[in-house]
Amino acid sequence: LLGVSSDARENGSSPISHLTSSPDEADPVSSESLYYKGGAFYELGRFAEAAKEFAEALDAAKLEGNEPRVQIIRRLLDKAEMELLLGVSSDARGSDSSPISHLTNEEGTPLRPVLSPSVHPSLSPTMHPTNSPRIPMGLAEPNSLTGAIPVANSADADTIAQNTDFEKNQSRVSFPETVGSAPPKVATEAVVLVVGNVINSVTMRTIRKFEKLNKTRYTAYIFYDGDHLTEDGIPPTTLEAHAMHRKTEASFFKSATAYDRFAYKYRSPAKPYQIRFSSQHPEHKYAWFIEGDMYYNGDWHDVFDRYFQSTTDLLLKYVGKDDVWFAVKPPCDAADKEDLRHGLISIHRTSQYLSQKVLEFLQTGKSGHHECVVPTICHMDPSCKIEHLDASLIGVFHWRKRINSTEMLPNLLYHPLKTWQGEQ
Repeated sequence: LLGVSSDARENGSSPISHLTSSPDEADPVSSESLYYKGGAFYELGRFAEAAKEFAEALDAAKLEGNEPRVQIIRRLLDKAEMELLLGVSSDARGSDSSPISHLTNEEGTPLRPVLSPSVHPSLSPTMHPTNSPRIPMGLAEPNSLTGAIPVANSADADTIAQNTDFEKNQSRVSFPETVGSAPPKVATEAVVLVVGNVINSVTMRTIRKFEKLNKTRYTAYIFYDGDHLTEDGIPPTTLEAHAMHRKTEASFFKSATAYDRFAYKYRSPAKPYQIRFSSQHPEHKYAWFIEGDMYYNGDWHDVFDRYFQSTTDLLLKYVGKDDVWFAVKPPCDAADKEDLRHGLISIHRTSQYLSQKVLEFLQTGKSGHHECVVPTICHMDPSCKIEHLDASLIGVFHWRKRINSTEMLPNLLYHPLKTWQGEQ
C-alpha cells in the first residue's frame, strides 16, 4: 500500500492513472491553484478528484522548475492516493479532521479564505476576516517535508485555505478530540506528558514544571485517555491537551489483533497516538514522551537540554535482547528472532523519521509489542541511531515496584512514582 512511488505514477501504474483532464482545461494552470483545487476535493472526501488535481499540480510545478513545491505536492499526492487505496471516507475521519487549514493575514487577523468559482464552483470567491478563532496553518517548509495534509480544527467543508506565501508556512496535523492552544509557528522539540485516567499530585508537579520550559526550544503537551478522563478533568494549564481514544487509534490498524499486540495489556491508545503525532508534525523533528508516573526530581531542562543538539533517533534508558522478555510478550513481526530488540520507553525521545518508519510498518498489517517494534525498527535501519540515556540521570527504574517520594535524590529520574508521600 505504501509502495506507490513517483516512478510508478510516471509509468502509469498509479491508482489515479485512468483519470483524464477535462477538455476545457487546455490552458496552462499554475501549480498553486491546482494544489488548492486538490485540497478542496480532498476536504470534501472526493479523493480520486483530489489525487487528479495534485498530479496535475505536480506536473505544473515541474514545468515551473519549482523543486521545493514539487516535493511538497508529491507528498500530498501520495496521501490522496493512500486514501483511495485504503478507502477512507470523509465521515470516517471525524468532524475535526479537515485537511484544509485556516490562515491569518499579515496583521494576525484570522481569515476564512475560500477559492474562486473558477477553481471550485461550489465555493464563494471571497476571503474575509472572521472573529472565530482559527489555528494558523500552511504547507511544510522544504527542509521538513513530510507530505502531511494541512489540517484544521474545523469541519467547514466549504472553507478552503489559500496561502499567498506558499512554501514559507509550516503544516500541522491535528487529531479528533484535540483541545488546547494554537500550534507553534517555529520548529521546537515536543515534550509530552502521557497520562491515563487521573491527574494526581505527581503529574500535577510535572505539569507545573513543563509550563516553565524554554518555549523557544520546547512545546509541551498533555496526552490523556479520553475514554476515561474528560477535558474537564484537565487542570488549567498553558500546556496543549490531546485526548486519545481506543476506537480512533484502533481504526488505523489492519485488525483488532494488530492493535492489541502493539498497545498490549491495557489496550491503551497512548503508544499508537504518540506514533501518529510524532510522524505527522513537521514542526517537531523530535518528540519526548514521558509517562505520568515518570518523575524527574529537578529541573527538566537538565534532561532535555543535554540532548537538544543530538540527532539521535531513539533516546531511552536501554535497548537489549532478553529471551525471557520475548517469551512473555506477544510475537513481534519487526524482524527475524535473532534481530529483535526491546527497550524501556517510559521516557524516550523519538525522531519524526523513526516514527514515520514505525507508522509505515504498522500500516502493512504487521505488529508487535511497542517496546519491541520501536527499538527493533531503529536497530534494523542503518541510518537510525539509538542512544541510552546518560547513567548520571538515572535514579531508580522499576517495572512494578512503587517508589517512595521521600527516598528520591535530587536531579535523578524515577519510575514508577504513583503518589506523593503524604498527599491524597
